[in-house]
Amino acid sequence: MASLDAPCRTLARLPHGDPPPTTVRTTESPWGDPTGPASPSLHKDEYVTDALHALQVALNDVDNLIEHHPKAAEPGRGRPTTDEGPLLRSCVLLIYAAWEVYVEDSLVWVVEQLANSAAPEHLPTALRSFVCDAIRADPWQLAGEGWRRVAVAAVVTRVRGAEDEDSFGMNTAGPRQINALHAQVLGERPLDRCKWQKMPTKRVKEELASLVRIRGAIAHTGKTPGQLHLKGVRDWRSFIQRLAGHLDGHLETWVDARTAAAGE
Repeated sequence: MASLDAPCRTLARLPHGDPPPTTVRTTESPWGDPTGPASPSLHKDEYVTDALHALQVALNDVDNLIEHHPKAAEPGRGRPTTDEGPLLRSCVLLIYAAWEVYVEDSLVWVVEQLANSAAPEHLPTALRSFVCDAIRADPWQLAGEGWRRVAVAAVVTRVRGAEDEDSFGMNTAGPRQINALHAQVLGERPLDRCKWQKMPTKRVKEELASLVRIRGAIAHTGKTPGQLHLKGVRDWRSFIQRLAGHLDGHLETWVDARTAAAGE
């Protein structure tokens, strides 16, 4: 397992050995087809959350940028004749942004489902505690049906921040931060159940942490810790789409179980 202090090298890991340092995936990726998304495009009429649909729309922007890379139109050996670094770094920033927004929106979706279908006594203990702490100064907001609006508003403020408060929302969508957020609001860590073939949960979290590190390096220095290639960007795009799909499924299953129990 490559060290996370060289995040671009993490991209280069393969099921059977490592390629040379500072390269980004030169053979088949366990994340899916490196020339396209890990699964078919998601359409609004399919059974996906609005959050997952929005992520797909955001990743379409990445696809549009990739189309402008010389290797996208004429794949083959050799370096592009122009500097494509800015384009690839922009893709990484957009991929990460799509992921962070998905994490925020999906949690808001979960709480909206619970608030719309459950009585307050059926809410997860963690969510009730979180909401009570958020409105401690004015508990009357919970009177009557007001708790439904307040619960959603408290989570929105937690993930997106509030202009009139000293709250900046979720600043980093890394595995540690996501687990802490889900545990605080839901009392669960669904990210810890995300895995697929050749990608156990431990590696999923390591890869996600690497993306966060690379995004941070680009945002703060304009550079990546190693070389960034088109195939590596495509792999990140496929990884995030696949991870979001798995996390979405776990969240939907959890919501279904909670609302079914509340209806009994």
